[in-house]
Parts: sequence; C-alpha cells; structure tokens
Amino acid sequence: MKKTVLLQLALLLAQLPLALFSQEKQTLESVLQKENVKILDIGNSYTENALKYIPHLIASAGIENKRHSLYMAVRAGATFKTWVDCYNNADNYTYYTARKEGNIISELGELANNVVRSSAYDGSNFRKLLTSTKWDIIIIHQASELSHNFHLWKLDGVTGYLNQLYSLIEETNPQALIGMYIIHSYREGYKKGTTTYGPSLDRWQQYADAVKQMQREYEIDLIIPYGTAVQNLRASSLQDEYEFSHDGTHLANGIGEYVASCSYYETIFAPMYGISVMGNSYRNDSYDETQPGVVSITDKTAPLAQKAALLAAKDMFSVQNPEDDTSDIDNITTAPTHNDTNIYDIYGRIVTRPDNGIYIINGKKHYIRR
Repeated sequence: MKKTVLLQLALLLAQLPLALFSQEKQTLESVLQKENVKILDIGNSYTENALKYIPHLIASAGIENKRHSLYMAVRAGATFKTWVDCYNNADNYTYYTARKEGNIISELGELANNVVRSSAYDGSNFRKLLTSTKWDIIIIHQASELSHNFHLWKLDGVTGYLNQLYSLIEETNPQALIGMYIIHSYREGYKKGTTTYGPSLDRWQQYADAVKQMQREYEIDLIIPYGTAVQNLRASSLQDEYEFSHDGTHLANGIGEYVASCSYYETIFAPMYGISVMGNSYRNDSYDETQPGVVSITDKTAPLAQKAALLAAKDMFSVQNPEDDTSDIDNITTAPTHNDTNIYDIYGRIVTRPDNGIYIINGKKHYIRR
C-alpha cells in the first residue's frame, strides 16, 4: 500500500510544471519594473571603461529614488574561462569584486559595499557574489584579443569556455537575463608583438559580427553596444590619431570612457527610469588633453557623445557619424511630466502608433503588447 501511494505521488509530481521546482527566467519588461534591479557585470578592464561614468550620469539625471544595484567582478584580461576557473578555484587568477552604483545588497555580506580583492586559487568571493542573491541581469564579454572570432569562444581551451560560463550562469541564476557587450576596437596602428592592427572600423565589424552569431546560437536578452557608440564618435570631427585610446587598447579618460558609459546608461537605465542620456548635464574639463586619446567632457563634446550613444542604441550593428544624423533626437531630454496623455518611447519621443515594448504614459512606464 505504501509503495502504491509513493508511486502515485511520484507520477503526480512528474506531471506538475517544472516552474514549480525552478525559478523561471524573467523578461526584460518585468525586470525594468522591479523595485530594485540587481545587475552583475562580469568582465575585465573594458568593464571598468564602460562603467566609469555611470554614477555621474545617474546623479546628473536627477535620479534620487534609485531602483538598481550595480555590482561588478573584474580581472585584467579576463576571458570566459577565467571566471569558470575562478568559480572552481582552478587557476592562478586574482580579481576584485565591488559595488559600482546603486543600492547595497545586504545578503552579499562583506561584499555588499566594498572593493574586495581575492588572491590566487581563491574563487570564494566570486562564488558568493554569483550565488548569494538572485541577479536580474548578468552581463559578460570576452577578452578583447578573442572578441573578433566567435568560433574560438566555444572551444574548450583558454580561448573558449563560453558554453561553460553560460551554463554556470543558468545553473546558479536561472531567473537572470544574460547580457553581452559589443566592445570597442583597438585603435589603428596599435602594435602587439609582431602584429600591427589595421583600421578600427574593420576590427569593430568583426566584434559586431561575433555578437550577431552569439545572438543566433544563444539566448541573449540584451546587448550593450558601447563599442558601436565609440566607433560612431570616431566617425565624427572629434576623431584624432589616438581614437580616444591612451594605449591603443583601453579607452582614455574623458570622452572615450564617457561615450561608453552613455551607451551603457542608454541600454539599461534610460528604459528603467524613462530618462534618456540626451541632455544629461555631467561635464568634466579637468583632463590633460596633451595626453594620448584624452578629450575633455564639455558642452561641445558631451552632446555629440550622447548622440553617438543613442544612435548605437537605435542601431547597434551600424556605424553612424552623429554629426550627420538629421533626426530629432537632439531634442530628447527627460521623461514626460504627469498629466500628459501622450505616449512616449523610452527616449522621450512622442509615438502615435506604438508597437510591442515599453512606453511612458502620464509619467509612468507601461508595457504595450499588440
């Protein structure tokens, strides 16, 4: 009798939806409506480039009631394999974790509000960061030397491990959206060993094509096209021989890192808060412009960088000179005020026939489904 009851119970459980036993993956629309959106960015020095000005942009947008927590795990030159190895204590990697912006996630304990550095063969802090809370968005990217060749990403050697990292994220955070960068390309003429790199536009195209291929083969929920924003700005009159890079690979202080952060903001925070980066008032003219790649953030350069970022958000796989654009995006500033019955897109433009997506009506975000 007891065996019969257990068998019947087992058969009943087998018929129940899997969602009852596992966390269902969220949608981007539902995530952006949450009271606190938890974002984890896993990468390398390019992560630092992209996030440099996010706190300044958030503050200058007038966002006081923050609904986000932005954390990062960074290791110089990190590949997909680096983070799988860190998780498993499997190699001689040092790294750090930190809160970059937004609300503190208390369940992370000592990692919640500090820069915490980890020694070789010790992945405990990365494991804790990844598993101690339910992340809403987890963002990854491949090391720059490998980002031009998607075929390499899926191999099992040092150049690969995309499958393993992707699976690790899905296993530890099945509810999380997975995001990806289109990174910026090396400047033309950059030399490493016996290799001299050609036009940055060609290298960017390879990066963009690799991300396209990843979109086709994996479930990628959002893409931060900051490399496209950088390339858009390189197409403008601000371009110089250093292409906003102080060493040929990393973005320089000032407008190079600023345009990258504008793209990051426009991808995640503009739709979250209904406030576009266009018109953001943050400026910094204190940089030494005699140094390679350095261009200050001024009333002349900032609007052009903001426009380059917005164009990248509209079309991440095309390069456009922001000075050639004739659309009305220069007039985009902030979210509409209350008692306004117009329908706006996330960039503040009036929409007469909205398609599926997030729109702002009477000062609040709504998801419209046709």
